[in-house]
Amino acid sequence: MAKELSKQVTNVTPVFSKLEWRIEHFENLMRLLNNGQFIKSEKFKNEKVPTVAWELHVYPNGKREEHVNNSTFFLYQVGLEPGRNQRSSVKADFTICVLGQNGTKLIVCHDINEFVHLQGRGKFRVEHARMKNVLQADGSLVVMCEIEFLSPNIKLKAELEPTRKVEKSLVSSAKIKDKLVGNQINSQLWKNKHFTDIQVRSSIMLEYMSTGSFDDPNLQTYAMDLLVASDKYEVIALKEVCEAYLICSLNNENIFKLVAIADTYSATHLKKACVSHIAMNHNTVFQSAQWKALKLEKPYLVNDLLELMIKEHSSQSFKDNTANISTPRINDQAPMEKKKRHF
Repeated sequence: MAKELSKQVTNVTPVFSKLEWRIEHFENLMRLLNNGQFIKSEKFKNEKVPTVAWELHVYPNGKREEHVNNSTFFLYQVGLEPGRNQRSSVKADFTICVLGQNGTKLIVCHDINEFVHLQGRGKFRVEHARMKNVLQADGSLVVMCEIEFLSPNIKLKAELEPTRKVEKSLVSSAKIKDKLVGNQINSQLWKNKHFTDIQVRSSIMLEYMSTGSFDDPNLQTYAMDLLVASDKYEVIALKEVCEAYLICSLNNENIFKLVAIADTYSATHLKKACVSHIAMNHNTVFQSAQWKALKLEKPYLVNDLLELMIKEHSSQSFKDNTANISTPRINDQAPMEKKKRHF
């Protein structure tokens, strides 16, 4: 008797929130602020889960008396509030670090913990002597906080796995429509006009999700906006198509905008192409005003790009050196044979 196989899938999508915070004259704050005084970031969150928001509190001279001559860091969950119909806590994996002048990272803390409303997780302290070593040249401090968590409303259930690509596309389309309706976007606006938040014609996304392709010679003109939209609504195949179009358009003028887009929206193919382009055109790129501005605004990204360039160069050098090892042996033997013939 033939056995029937039921293919099922449970979709789980982690949520990421990220903060990069530049605090000017931090060296002065360490000297002049009293123990217990703090500064806090603005709220930051992932728009996919707007109910979960975060704040980072920094005490330049420590929070408690025993923390004097240390800087302490506390992460607060300021979104979810206690209520009958929702979870009032969220478990998160978070990392707080500071960036040095050359892009090096000093990990302040890495922890996994449960957060309730207005509860801080911290007491992570760094001695002033170490803090001074990671300050920028102008005395400012660049702090980064990366958080990973699951949506409080996540539904962990098994669903039948779609058996045909078209069916899977239509399922994705239905999910996106539900999200748009949930955001109170008019259905006619969805069908005939533009998304209000991503500036892309909805007909393009619908055509791709329904058929797996589309025919539009002007795609390259709005591929960037479409990449943002496909990332937001998790249309991965369309995102990769947009990456391919953007890779073809890479030049010294748009490289900085595209590498920022690739980093923000985790466009791995585009980022790899940007790294290769920068490596091949480094003399021009490194002398540009945009590169200097990028080093100030996003030092962590510059450090990441340089690391990737070194890895790519090292890999290529290894291949070249391996090829060169065997070549001299052949060339060295040729003159010897000729000499033997002369005798």
